[in-house]
Amino acid sequence: MLCYHVGGSEQTLLVTDRFLSRSRLTAVFALLALLPVARETTGNFSLAIFDSFYRAGSLVLGGGHVVLLVAGLAGLLC
Repeated sequence: MLCYHVGGSEQTLLVTDRFLSRSRLTAVFALLALLPVARETTGNFSLAIFDSFYRAGSLVLGGGHVVLLVAGLAGLLC
């Protein structure tokens, strides 16, 4: 994947490796699938907060209002 960035008077070419891109995408979906399992098996409160915000953040496509709504429904905001 090639991305062009024009900044000021110079133009730089950013090359993104496909393996790196796929690895990052796999990590995002792995966290999305494995965090709820880890949350239920460990019962760790910090992990529960991270899981709630990670899943809520995955729903955000342009507004933080979704994060606040889901966090409120999860009982994190009192």
